[in-house]
Amino acid sequence: MPPSHSVNRRRFLLTTSGAAAWASSGSFVHAITQSPNDTIRLGVIGFGTQGLTDANAALRVPNVQVVAAASCYDGHLERARELLGDGSLRTRDYRRILDRKDIDAVVVATPDHWHMRACLDALDAGKDVYCEKPLTHTIDEGTTLVNAVKKSTRILQVGSQHTSSPPLIEAKQLIKDGVLGQVTQLEASWNTNNEISSWLAPIPPDASPSTIDWPRWLGAAPRVPFDADRHFQWRIFREYGEGLSGDVLVHIITALHFILDLDVPEVGNAVGGRFIWKGKRNVYDAITGSWEYPEGIISILGATQNTSFGGTQIRIMGSKATMVLTWTDYKIYEDESAPNWRYTTNVWPKDAREAYWQSKGLPIEPGLPPIGSNPQRVPTPSRTWQPPAGQPARQPWHMLHFVDCLRSRRTPVQDVVMGNNAAITAHMANLAYYGKQTVRFDRATRKVTARVPRNG
Repeated sequence: MPPSHSVNRRRFLLTTSGAAAWASSGSFVHAITQSPNDTIRLGVIGFGTQGLTDANAALRVPNVQVVAAASCYDGHLERARELLGDGSLRTRDYRRILDRKDIDAVVVATPDHWHMRACLDALDAGKDVYCEKPLTHTIDEGTTLVNAVKKSTRILQVGSQHTSSPPLIEAKQLIKDGVLGQVTQLEASWNTNNEISSWLAPIPPDASPSTIDWPRWLGAAPRVPFDADRHFQWRIFREYGEGLSGDVLVHIITALHFILDLDVPEVGNAVGGRFIWKGKRNVYDAITGSWEYPEGIISILGATQNTSFGGTQIRIMGSKATMVLTWTDYKIYEDESAPNWRYTTNVWPKDAREAYWQSKGLPIEPGLPPIGSNPQRVPTPSRTWQPPAGQPARQPWHMLHFVDCLRSRRTPVQDVVMGNNAAITAHMANLAYYGKQTVRFDRATRKVTARVPRNG
């Protein structure tokens, strides 16, 4: 291996142990170990699948109570009663939660088209906010929310939970310490293949206009007749969600922005289609986006609902090593690429090529090796993430971090700016895909400045 491509072993161990110490001192541990006398009371706006998940995460945090739930479907409110008890507030109108003076913060887990309105109303009511990703339904909504948070004294954290997970925190420090060398390329996949991961949730048997407040649920979306599919499978409709880019790729985008301290890319492209999962949906079931960052990084991220091969994997590729991330660990592979001098000089005359091979320290081997004599090298990781001793294997790290920020009044790791930057990046892919165009974004004005047709 050429010396320029090797990771200094002593420095590597020093940096990884330092990263572990840095990670274990993070706020997610602080939230567990402190013993506050005060109790945080939360309300959940949107008690569907993710709202229930967030409520359960919050209930695992010491000194936190979930005391209220809002949903436009009565069945969700009954599920909230089962979890939170008869004394909880359960309502179709989330403003009743915001009116409660004893509720400190809310979780916004509505369909995407309600995120901005619910967040603005919560901020106006003096509530801190945990908003599910993507932060926004359109790019313009992001500017409104960023300005609203700046003008308020409230905290807003966006819910791509992996920015608070220990392996990603440690990965960030390792890359900052230069273990990967110069990072220039990012690649990732999010692959699934079943009805649930394709957003075809079962419809409850009692779904009807009497059990669902349809006009309230539509909100600012276009008026359409009651449709239970739209209510429970809203992600397959552009009117309410952002497709794979805003639902799953935004998790990867957020993680990469966090780890590499990236802002919004300046150029975005995307290709995809609706290949297998058709029916009523008007969003794609596969997309691959590519983005250019002025920091000298390109990102190629793909998501599909048509195959599960490969699952979810993120590759951060540097000049010294590549880091392969999942949501629970990472592995680092040293770059062992070396120039094949023999390949490029084998056409020289014998004396010239052998003299050159000797100058490079290569043995003189007459003739060509038989086919198949050089099997592909199987890469071996030089470092695999392991949780620090004594650290719990699984914890609701992001909710722990949010609660810690509520008590300390510190800015969350995934604040409104980071959440908006990730959402803009996802929106750029959708704009590029639906418009069959290259999208350019101006960081100074925070606006899309050009949409160039790709065949133009």
